Amino acid sequence: MEKVKFGFEVNEINVEKEMHYTKKPTRTQIEEDMKEWFFANQYMWFYYEMDGKEINLGDD
Repeated sequence: MEKVKFGFEVNEINVEKEMHYTKKPTRTQIEEDMKEWFFANQYMWFYYEMDGKEINLGDD
């Protein structure tokens, strides 16, 4: 089993996920899986502020 850790950092805060593959993935496969992971979870990571309220995209 191959383990690959995905991650990014914003303002010294790390967000990571460990993926498991049955065989060694290609860089293209890793990039595709990272994009899928990021876009599937973006609503809980981003927010906007309006009328003095902070609204997480996942809360709309």
